[in-house]
Amino acid sequence: MSDWEEADGGRLAEGAVWYASQGWKILPCYGIVGGRCTCNSTHSEPKDVGKHPRIPEWNTAATSDVDTVRRWWEEDPNGNVGVYCKGSGFLVIDIDPRSGGPESFEKFEELVDGALPPTVEAVTGSYNINGRLIRGRHLFYKCFPEEQLLGNLTRSGRKGIDIKHNGYVLINPSRHFSGECYEWVEGHAPYEIEMAEAPEELLNALRKRNRKSTAVGEGDWSSIFGDIDFGADRVDIDRMLEDGIDEGSRAVDIYKLTCALANKFPVNTEMGRMAVETMMIRFNAEKVRPPLDLEGTNGLLMHVRNAIDFVS
Repeated sequence: MSDWEEADGGRLAEGAVWYASQGWKILPCYGIVGGRCTCNSTHSEPKDVGKHPRIPEWNTAATSDVDTVRRWWEEDPNGNVGVYCKGSGFLVIDIDPRSGGPESFEKFEELVDGALPPTVEAVTGSYNINGRLIRGRHLFYKCFPEEQLLGNLTRSGRKGIDIKHNGYVLINPSRHFSGECYEWVEGHAPYEIEMAEAPEELLNALRKRNRKSTAVGEGDWSSIFGDIDFGADRVDIDRMLEDGIDEGSRAVDIYKLTCALANKFPVNTEMGRMAVETMMIRFNAEKVRPPLDLEGTNGLLMHVRNAIDFVS
């Protein structure tokens, strides 16, 4: 199955229910119909189309309860299928060809001394890279939920590789904005091969080191923000969590974070808007030095609401 039409006929629901029956923590995401996101909002970037959760607090609501999952897809048969990686007991290496991911991954394999065993693997969307159509890749490895892992490998000079652990990924037969569907690589679907345990060499390369303690629980903010983008710029959430946001970049960084959150939450509803505002008020109090005033010109809520309006 490779194109959108073949994801019709209840296959999205069937897939979601099957994954739940395997113990994967499933969450419903908005889908893609006629090239548009079913949330009916205009997205600043095509890559955000059909990728954000349809439910608030997805990281706690994701479930393997088959009846709940079946009901979600009865409500929206076109919804894409997301899986919460940490809650499901695995990590995903996300290789993005738009940012040099395949080349970075070759270097990463050398770093871990070729220790990556065959495992569950998927291909994602297709991209025109220097006249060639190249698809992204997802590699799945079992690991403990307690692991504290980097969100990406950018700071080590390996751009285009994200590590999804506190976040989620879309899985087959979800639709991708490029016109493809997420597909399992032949012979590497979860019903064809057992997901491999993450080798220690891999975990050692991905573990966070020397993180400063924060007012929130370790990994708490990461589970809220996940691995997020803003336009063409990567929002380095690891840096923000470790170092905080200082005066001089406060307004810009707050705006970027809010836009990213607004693309993950249903801000076309009052509940969704309030959820994003509440999270950013908390983030401002705990991670911004000095915190922005809540109200007034150049206040936190002015930037937050402008970002929400921009996304919605």
